[in-house]
Amino acid sequence: MSQADPTSTPVRSARPRPTVSALIEATTVVSALLFVLDLFLPWTRQCLAFPFLRRTFCNEVTGWKGLGGLAGLFVVALVLIWGLSSLERVRQIDERGERRRMIQALIGLTVLALTLAEVVMDRRVLAYGAWTGVILALVLASMAFVRLVAERPDRFVSTDDRRPPT
Repeated sequence: MSQADPTSTPVRSARPRPTVSALIEATTVVSALLFVLDLFLPWTRQCLAFPFLRRTFCNEVTGWKGLGGLAGLFVVALVLIWGLSSLERVRQIDERGERRRMIQALIGLTVLALTLAEVVMDRRVLAYGAWTGVILALVLASMAFVRLVAERPDRFVSTDDRRPPT
C-alpha cells in the first residue's frame, strides 16, 4: 500500500474555464453553421396530384432559393466577421469589440427578418427545413443581442435612480 504525500499539492488543469461570453460566442457560431447546413434541407414542398394516373409528383426546394439564400449569405458574413475578429491585429484596432458586437447583432436581426419573410411568403408550402431555419435564426439573433447587452449593460439599462421633479 502506498500513501499519498501530504506535502504535495493537487494538480490543477492548466486549461482556463470558459466564460459566459465565450459560451455565447460559441453558441452563436454553432447556430450560424447549423443554419447554413439547414439551407440545404427542403424549405418548401409543392405536390401535384394526378388522380387518373394514381400518382403524385412533388418538388422540394432548398432554403438557398429566395430570401433564405440571402439570409445564408449574411450568416456566412457573420462567421467571417467572427473569424477575422479572432485575429490579433483586428483585436488591437477594436479593443473592446463594440463595433464587432453591434455588427453581429445587426446581422443576426437581418437573418431573422429574412428568414421570417421567407416563411411568411411560402407559408402554404413549407417543409421541415423552414421551421428549423426559423428556430436557428431565433437562436442566432438572440445570442447576438445577449452578447451585445451582456458586455455593456449600462448602455441598455438605465441606472439612473433620480425621479423627475414634481
